[in-house]
Amino acid sequence: MKINENLKNIEKHISNLNHLCLPCDTPLELEKEKYISDEWLFEQILNGSVHGHPTSTNAVDVIDLDYDLKNELLDEIISLCSNVGGRSRAVSSFYPENGYMGWHTNWNAPGLGILFSWSKAGDGCFKSYNDKTKNFEIYQDEVGWNVKGVYMRDKQQGLNLGNSWHCVDTNCERFSVGFLLSNGGMDVDFCYETLEEFELNETPNGIWI
Repeated sequence: MKINENLKNIEKHISNLNHLCLPCDTPLELEKEKYISDEWLFEQILNGSVHGHPTSTNAVDVIDLDYDLKNELLDEIISLCSNVGGRSRAVSSFYPENGYMGWHTNWNAPGLGILFSWSKAGDGCFKSYNDKTKNFEIYQDEVGWNVKGVYMRDKQQGLNLGNSWHCVDTNCERFSVGFLLSNGGMDVDFCYETLEEFELNETPNGIWI
């Protein structure tokens, strides 16, 4: 109930955020096509690159927004983090129409996390790729709130089991807020218990949906 209340309160702010972001112009649309493409991903893998952070994105962190009620929104995010047993905030970003986050691995912030994503029209998705098993997975957004678990591997784990490549693509307004559940990449029992409470099941790429 507390988590649902947090999500409802966060959603009240989302409609106020779009006007704070510039619309995606033609050059940025071309960047989007490039940095979420399979071709660019395979080029990075071939070059031995494992980007911890996305090279290119059209999304804005709540921290960077010039928003009158930003502190109120951040308080809800902090409360949500506490209610899911999160150790730290991993992401809290607003995506405008034609928003995206390019392929990256989060090797520098490894561990098990939980991700809540709100979609205005369901016209977006989260993609993942394991460069060891060569397995692609696409998780289509639904209208409203979506929840998934994510396991991000560090460099050594990525070398042994495959890196946790992922990206985001959306043609409608989207908001994501996520938290790291495990400590320093180490698994703890309550992390899995949290995901089980949401009735999520693990995919081959280490995503719980």
